[in-house]
Amino acid sequence: LVVWVQDRLAVDDTRRRAGRGRTAARQTNSTDDSADRYGGRLVKAISLLMVVGSWLCFSVGVSKDDGQLTFQPTFTQDQYLNMMQTMIRAAPLLVFVLLVKQFLKLLSSQDSVGSLAEGMRQFSKNLGLLISTIVAFTVFFMSIVPHSRLLPSTAVTSPVMTRAYGGLHSLYVVNQYGRHLTKMRPMRREIILEYGDELNGTWHEYGFQYKPWTVERAASLPYGWLHFPRFDFKFYDAAGSKSDAQKWIYPLVQRLLDHQQPVLDLLDSRHVPAEAPRYVRTSLYRFAYTSFADAGAGGFWTRERLTDYFNVFSREDAHLRDKLRQMNFRTAAEQSASGGGSWNWLLRWLLDAVRRFVGAIEGSYLLIGLFVAAGMVLYTQQQQQQQRVGQST
Repeated sequence: LVVWVQDRLAVDDTRRRAGRGRTAARQTNSTDDSADRYGGRLVKAISLLMVVGSWLCFSVGVSKDDGQLTFQPTFTQDQYLNMMQTMIRAAPLLVFVLLVKQFLKLLSSQDSVGSLAEGMRQFSKNLGLLISTIVAFTVFFMSIVPHSRLLPSTAVTSPVMTRAYGGLHSLYVVNQYGRHLTKMRPMRREIILEYGDELNGTWHEYGFQYKPWTVERAASLPYGWLHFPRFDFKFYDAAGSKSDAQKWIYPLVQRLLDHQQPVLDLLDSRHVPAEAPRYVRTSLYRFAYTSFADAGAGGFWTRERLTDYFNVFSREDAHLRDKLRQMNFRTAAEQSASGGGSWNWLLRWLLDAVRRFVGAIEGSYLLIGLFVAAGMVLYTQQQQQQQRVGQST
C-alpha cells in the first residue's frame, strides 16, 4: 500500500522526464492513469481476498442462541506453524527486495544536474533516502525477533538480529508483544488496585483512565481506539502470570503508599485518595462481554472477583522492603535521609518535558490528528502536482 501511494504521488517526476510537450504530457497522463487504475484494482483485490480468506479459514458464523459471532478454525496447529515458519523466513527477503527496488526507482527518476550546487543538493537528498531506507530495514528486522521465537518450529537463528534486539530491549522503551501470542487466554483477567486505612474496613479502588475497571464504566468500550496506554495495558499483561514475575509492581505499590504525584497522574484523578493510604492491595477480576440483550440496557462488560493477586502491603511490610532492596530501589524516605537527589537532573528534566507535552493531548486524539495531518499533506501534494501539470500543458 505504501509503495502504491508513493507511486501515485510521484507523477510529477515522471511527467518531467516525459518532457513539456503536449503530446508527451498526454502520453504521461495515459500511463499514470493506467498505473493508478492497476494499483487501485490490486488493492481492492487484496482486500477482498483477505476478507474472504479470513471468513473461510475461521468459519465465521452467528450463534442461534445469543446471536454472537462464532469462530472455528479450519486448519490444524501443524499447518499454522508451517505457514508461520515460511512467512517469517520469507518476510525479510521480500521487504529487502521491495526496499531496494523502491530505492533504485527513486534514483532512476531523478533529473540530471547542471551545476555543482544542484549536485550537492541531489547528493544530500539521496544520502537521506539511503539512511532512512537502512533505518527502516533495520527496524523491521529487529521487530521480527520476538515473533520468530514463538515456538521452536518458528525460530529464526540470527545472532546479529538477536544481539541488536537485545540491546534495544534492554532500554525498556516499549513492551515486546511476541510472547503474548504463545498462548491465547480463554478469558480476560484484569488487576484492580485498591487502597484502605483498615485491614478489615472498606476498600476503595484506584481509577484507571482507559480500561473498564468499574461497573460505572461498563457502558464504555475502552481499548477500542488507536492508543493503547502502556500503564493500563501492563495490568492485563501481569494478570496472566504470577506476581513475582512482575517486578515493576513493587515500586508502584511503594510509590502509591508514598502518595507520589507522578504515579498518581497515571491514574484517574477522580478516584485517588486525598492522602497517602495505609494499605494497598490488588484484586484479580474476570471481565466478560455481555450479550446483545444486556448491552441494550447500558452495559458492555460484567466482572467477577476471583482472588487476591498479592497480599496487602504497607510501608512497614518486610516482604515489600526485601523486594525493593533486591531491585536497588530506594524509597522517598531513604532518599531524604541520604540527602541526595537524582544526579541525572538534565535527563529527568527532558523526560518530564516529554511527558508534559504528550500528556497535554489524549493519546487517541493525538494519533487521529497525526493521521489527518498526514492525509492533508498527501492531498496537498497531489493538488500541487496537478496544478504543475496543467501549467506545463
